[in-house]
Amino acid sequence: MARRWPWCDRAEGVLMGIVAFLVGSILLSVTAQVLSRIVGVAFLVWTDEVTRIAVVWLTFLGSAVGVRRNAHFVIDMFVGALPPRAARVAQKGIWAAVTLVVLLLVWTGWQLSEIAMDRVYPITRVRQTWAFAAVPIGGVLMLLFLVEQLVAPPPKPSTQAGLKMA
Repeated sequence: MARRWPWCDRAEGVLMGIVAFLVGSILLSVTAQVLSRIVGVAFLVWTDEVTRIAVVWLTFLGSAVGVRRNAHFVIDMFVGALPPRAARVAQKGIWAAVTLVVLLLVWTGWQLSEIAMDRVYPITRVRQTWAFAAVPIGGVLMLLFLVEQLVAPPPKPSTQAGLKMA
């Protein structure tokens, strides 16, 4: 079995840092928005747009991490019930289906980013392309991680790991 790519380990670490930052920014901007509404002063109108942009980036960068960790949707019970050879074929089919969906994401995400090039958010004046760019960028990262899985399959997770008691 081939060794996993070290640069993908580093990329995953960077992505996790970005994801943590995005979660924190969403938490802070939503909290600020709620508090400003409780006080009755709607001076933080920009928080809605910032939260929307952060959620889009969180979704697609977090999905890339999920693909790297092989945590995307897989029907484990179905694959696990198959004989070993059929399970390998099913895993390849799942990999192909996920890759096809990700390719579609990259393509449509790129088109969406181009369409939004001239549009800006009304309050922050940020180009909407900056939000929509998360789709093709996250998709390309997912594709890289999928290629890594094809070349160097991830180790099988231990089914007992989640059952250990402290």
